[in-house]
Amino acid sequence: MEYQTGWAPAVVIANLYLDNFDQWVLTRSVGHVAWYRRFVDDTVYYTDLDNEKLMPLFCEWHPRIQWEGAGETRIMFLDLELAG
Repeated sequence: MEYQTGWAPAVVIANLYLDNFDQWVLTRSVGHVAWYRRFVDDTVYYTDLDNEKLMPLFCEWHPRIQWEGAGETRIMFLDLELAG
């Protein structure tokens, strides 16, 4: 079943469904991820791993959900610009 992210209940459904992903990532990356937040399909984190090592971990969770990394020192998350 697919839901459009512009549909108001889709935000709640996505966050409920991806809560398992959040717990899975934090369990699998213990000691590497110092800070992690996600809203629907936007994720921001601070880690000592580079994207080439972390993205395959994210993509292992579900074969039909593929994550892409963007930005390493300056990123946009929701409507915020974050710089390290």
